[in-house]
Amino acid sequence: MKKFFKQALLLLLMIISSDIFSQSVTINVTNVNGSAINSSQPITLNTSSIGYVSLETQVTLPNSPSDSYPGTIKIYYQRNSTYPSNVANGGDGGGLLFLGSTTAYRYFNITLNSSQFDPTGGYIYAEYQTYSGVRYKSSNRSVVVSTSTGGTGGTGGNSCSLYEHVPYGGVPLLPILPINGITSWVYSTGNYDIPFNLGRSNSVTEGTFIRQRQVLGSTIHYSCEFAIYVSRPFSNLANRFTYENNITEDQYITQGSAPQTIIGNQAQLSYSTGGRNGTTITTPLNTYQWQMRIAKPLPFWNDYRNYIITYGWKDIPNANQQNYTPTGTATQAIEYRRLVIDTSINTNPKSAITSNIVGVYPINNSNINNTICCDQDIHSNQNVSQIIGSNTSLSTGSYQWQFRNTTYTNNSVWQNIPNATNKDYLPIRPNMGRSTLIKHEYRRVVISDDLIWYPSNAISKSFFNFTGRIANNSNTGKENFVENDNKEISIYPNPATSSLHISNLKDYKNVTLYINDLTGRALYAETKTSFDSNDFPIDISNLPKGVYFLNIETNAKKTSRKFIKE
Repeated sequence: MKKFFKQALLLLLMIISSDIFSQSVTINVTNVNGSAINSSQPITLNTSSIGYVSLETQVTLPNSPSDSYPGTIKIYYQRNSTYPSNVANGGDGGGLLFLGSTTAYRYFNITLNSSQFDPTGGYIYAEYQTYSGVRYKSSNRSVVVSTSTGGTGGTGGNSCSLYEHVPYGGVPLLPILPINGITSWVYSTGNYDIPFNLGRSNSVTEGTFIRQRQVLGSTIHYSCEFAIYVSRPFSNLANRFTYENNITEDQYITQGSAPQTIIGNQAQLSYSTGGRNGTTITTPLNTYQWQMRIAKPLPFWNDYRNYIITYGWKDIPNANQQNYTPTGTATQAIEYRRLVIDTSINTNPKSAITSNIVGVYPINNSNINNTICCDQDIHSNQNVSQIIGSNTSLSTGSYQWQFRNTTYTNNSVWQNIPNATNKDYLPIRPNMGRSTLIKHEYRRVVISDDLIWYPSNAISKSFFNFTGRIANNSNTGKENFVENDNKEISIYPNPATSSLHISNLKDYKNVTLYINDLTGRALYAETKTSFDSNDFPIDISNLPKGVYFLNIETNAKKTSRKFIKE
């Protein structure tokens, strides 16, 4: 009997031992404040400073858990061994999926404040908690608070590495890729061939590490590491949430004019109490902070640090309201965004959700010969023609093409076309779906080195979801909107103060006239079946001073004329 008991006890101990030693949680700190750090070094924070810490965790279990009931992974910090543990800023990793494996990984970018630790130091660790509540903890990684100045928080790092702290939902200010060769951004996680793409919104909600990959012939080069740090706000409310934090809209105003108020919605956060039968809770957010930056073009790698100091995002003093009115006059391009601050997390930079970005762009009324051509009707069996832009008289500057969807309204706002920065532009045919017609307008903005905007005329591309005759598919409109060489439509006076006159309209029937501001909003619209004389006046006395476009449209063609209201 004793022998049987000993054998059973030994078997039980073997089972328990196997279960204990077949599960583990490890933490590996890879980077502190842009500098690499090895496993023997502590995380070093200078007094009254913030440390941006990058790390990876690995959880191994004896059996693969169900992904329908995932456990959670979090990073904790502890002031010292006698203090309670707290979840680090950015340390709530949410549910951890194993996807049929017994090992799962999670990467973190967290921020640590030196005030969270004693001068003698503390530590951080990772903890995995199963769905049933069983906890597994990693070993501690020490944190040291240094009283010396300078310091990076880590040693042995590459001095060419860069980083940026981006608010939740923000758009990173990435350095420009090299000009030569085939270049792209790739993840810096051991496999440099995985492409990194910001996606349609250009925003980030999780931190990551990326490098620039450059292919020159048969040789591949990689840049130093660029770290994107994102502090996840409101982690105390829910692992998953949705939010509304929007501001409107870009302003294109005459250089030297005063900007209008930027309107923001009532920001709010929605989250679920969890479970299939959980309820959704929506709470208003009112702790605002407006920020601004001079919208200079992004720099090359070597200029990045100075660029961020001069042109990075900065808090606007006392700008804590729902709406914001920029001060002064528009002499250079300024971009604005509104943060919603999570006051429960005391960090610097702040843990916050950002709005979209809007800009105030000054428009110069000088004629720099910026015109584009031409209107086109494109059926499903026809090719899209390239939009040709004139050579401008501006000696230096850059191009930015814009478009707007005018299928249903002429009030839509102009949007920048990503990577459309050449002299000419070939539009991409839209996905028609079940639509029979999609109508887009395009224009080219010339941006000077001091970021003054010079918009061109607008042309129209009408995409039809059925076939048509190929004849004349490259140019169904005329740049000058004429029926013969002696009847070109013109406007006068320009600039105008109270009345704008249109000449040579008498021979046209069923003409619609629009006046749009530089954002694309229609401020005047009128349809005339015929004209009694060759001169048609429009009262513009109620329009604010600025730059406008008169759009003249018939069933067959459309043209645009720029004018100035003084």
